Amino acid sequence: RIFASWLAEGSISALNFAMKLMNLPQGVFVAAVASAIYPTMAALAIKGDKKPFAETMLRGLGMVSLITIPAAVGLIVLREPIIQLLFERGAFDHQATVATSAALLYYSLGLFPGAANMVITRAYYAVGDVRIPVLAGIFSIVVNLILSVALMGAMAHSGLALANSLATGANTLFLYYGLKKHLPFLKGKKLVISLSKICLASALMAVLTWLGAAFLGARLDLSTKRNLAVLVMSTITLGGLSYFLAVIILKVEDVRLMQEALFKKIRKG
Repeated sequence: RIFASWLAEGSISALNFAMKLMNLPQGVFVAAVASAIYPTMAALAIKGDKKPFAETMLRGLGMVSLITIPAAVGLIVLREPIIQLLFERGAFDHQATVATSAALLYYSLGLFPGAANMVITRAYYAVGDVRIPVLAGIFSIVVNLILSVALMGAMAHSGLALANSLATGANTLFLYYGLKKHLPFLKGKKLVISLSKICLASALMAVLTWLGAAFLGARLDLSTKRNLAVLVMSTITLGGLSYFLAVIILKVEDVRLMQEALFKKIRKG
């Protein structure tokens, strides 16, 4: 806020609105996953079962990546029509939409690192280590300050959003590698494979979503909220369906685990 107050009028508002949209999938889904796996990790930490502990944490990272990576890609591709639909009215004019969409583009890059951070931090709480998260927090603040100063001159408020995302990524890497002191069984090969498949599926989703938005945008009068809502909801549906079909075809491990959990609940019912 302090840095943005030195920039053009509306910079603080653009960052605030973009942050609200970026935090939506994080607050709804990621917080639920992180809270759900924490008791399991705490119980395993008490027993000293380090291998199952590491597997549980990696499974949590896989589950949040399954949602946050395509959510970030979707926000990047559809950022302008989404912001127009939700906020563009009254004093929030098209210039405000453009400024907010620029901030949302760079904030979205930090969506998965921020989600992973929530899961990894709970792993530290489970083993009773608060020192490394504090050090990681201080490190990320320093990185954020340095990058903000470096980027705000050329990129204005977008540079502040990018600095925030890069600092979040640096914080997450710090925490992940620091956790190996407690979890020598922490092997990320399966996670890397899963992330690669999710990124590939998200790239396919991005192409289809962009094509769908371009197709509808050329045929609808987007000056009306009704047509704008049709475009946003149709392209989100198209993107969502294409993504989940892609991750099933690519045999992403976390999808199989979620399917098994769902079928288990259905059988119990």
